[in-house]
Amino acid sequence: MDESDERSSLFQKYETLSVAFSESDFYGRYDWIQAIDNQELAGKLRQLSNEDLELLTLLVIYERTQPEIAALFGISQIGILKRIERGKKYFQ
Repeated sequence: MDESDERSSLFQKYETLSVAFSESDFYGRYDWIQAIDNQELAGKLRQLSNEDLELLTLLVIYERTQPEIAALFGISQIGILKRIERGKKYFQ
């Protein structure tokens, strides 16, 4: 299996997804979206609810685990997993 087969469907769809930036480059919590060059992806991210955007920010930017996020949201880990699955469908 080559490396591209191991990537998530989101990375397969948006091949130029990775960006490098410093958190200090942004003033707002979700300003990291501005660093994304793919306009289709950035547009989809801007359409997310604040709750879904916070979930994605915690997962991707802050690299928090599902149990940590569940505790922050005050819901079960299964609840977080369901939200992640819903997000995956949104980006496919």
